[in-house]
Amino acid sequence: MGKTGFIDITAEPKLYIFEKRAGKYGLLDTKNFSCSKDYDFSFSVLPDDIGEFYLSLPLHALNFRLIELPFSDREKILSVLPFELDGFILNGADSVILDGIILGTNEGKSRVLAVYLGKSVLVKIIKRLGAFNIDPKVVTSVELRHIMNGFNPERLLNPVDMSPEERISAVTAEIGNNLTDFRRGEFSYTKDTEKIKKYLRLTAILGIAAVSLFALSVTLKAISARNEISAIQGDMRKIYSEVFPEDKKITAELYQFKSRMKELKDKEAYLVGVSPLQLLHNISGLNRGSVVLNEIVIDKERVILRGDAASFAEIQQMKEALGTAMNEVNISDSKTSSQGRVIFTITAREKKG
Repeated sequence: MGKTGFIDITAEPKLYIFEKRAGKYGLLDTKNFSCSKDYDFSFSVLPDDIGEFYLSLPLHALNFRLIELPFSDREKILSVLPFELDGFILNGADSVILDGIILGTNEGKSRVLAVYLGKSVLVKIIKRLGAFNIDPKVVTSVELRHIMNGFNPERLLNPVDMSPEERISAVTAEIGNNLTDFRRGEFSYTKDTEKIKKYLRLTAILGIAAVSLFALSVTLKAISARNEISAIQGDMRKIYSEVFPEDKKITAELYQFKSRMKELKDKEAYLVGVSPLQLLHNISGLNRGSVVLNEIVIDKERVILRGDAASFAEIQQMKEALGTAMNEVNISDSKTSSQGRVIFTITAREKKG
């Protein structure tokens, strides 16, 4: 597993490097860096195996309001904070990122510490860290976590005095269980989601390759067939290495493809759209005759199939078969090639419910 970097902006900024072992984060190293009041960063050395970063802002960089609300649900509290504070913020609530900490509840009412940070400040920080290829997963404040122990509003106005041990303890507590996070709304962290989307797009390619290999391994018995299987295995090994470069040991291409596809299918619930695996399963079960599919494009709700067939009648039969599993199945284009084959494009949409 990659290491986790925690950037702590203080009078003497520190970069803490952690590694997760046996379910707990252990501190591996601490490095100094420089950061001006205007958030100009300078890192002398950055390890290249840090998988994700956290960022802690000093208490004086944040703004606060104490309010009371007639409910205790956190999501509801976060949704009404912009309206409650709009008149108290200089440029309105749209100019800041808001978070809230519930200090206590009584008879359904909540005492809430609203914490906010200017959007322009967050944009500047993210942009300048981006120059070092750093995109913080969470933007929080270990100093705010520290003063929550025996909270007193007056402590928000004074400098926070923390020993090195207290600071490291607060940093460790923030990783994976952060008290606040300003990476929300339009500034939400998207790196993990984009990675999942990329893997799901590639699932279609891997599915076709796996199905082709399985069919050949069952039906082709001759020596020439074994040679073809060997060549396909070589191609699959190459594709697998390009798609999953982090897997250095490839011993059983088909098994590893299926294992990866299962992982991707488990993650598919996080996204909304057409299921690539289900689509491939449906297509593989069709009696396609002479129809050859050359390209399958899967968008959020739309599927585009391109290929060729010996006759338009076979294309029409495939369109009708697809209609049992999808909506709005249409032949959007067809023409005859110089070889006498009918080139076609079929579009369809996911069947809801």
